[in-house]
Amino acid sequence: MAISSGAVSLPNVVTAGSFGSATQSPSVTVDAKGRVTAISNNSIQITSSQVTNFCDDVRACEKAATEFVVTIGDGATNPWPINHGLGTLDVMVQAYDVKTLANVMVDIVRVDVDNIQIVTAKPLQPNSVRVLIKAVG
Repeated sequence: MAISSGAVSLPNVVTAGSFGSATQSPSVTVDAKGRVTAISNNSIQITSSQVTNFCDDVRACEKAATEFVVTIGDGATNPWPINHGLGTLDVMVQAYDVKTLANVMVDIVRVDVDNIQIVTAKPLQPNSVRVLIKAVG
């Protein structure tokens, strides 16, 4: 510290600037009087084991983005439109009877990247068929 003509000046011990960002955290060194004596940026590196429920949350996000499941049938509608919202024509579709759990043979029409139609020989009974849709690729 220097005093000159009644003014007090402190020596520069760190470089002025902004520290920390979305990918870096600041590391600050402070002396016994609370003065910053050093500052630097450190990359933020967190392993998945350090985040609570990381793997479960990633699986849930991935599933929401690539899978769609719905129960269909009302005794009248045929074909049955399904909006899966997966954004791709590359989907695998499987249908099964909710009571017997046996696969149900259906025709699948890809309408666009977010919609399919399930076509059957006759309308499906109310809530009788579960349809599983999975985006691939």
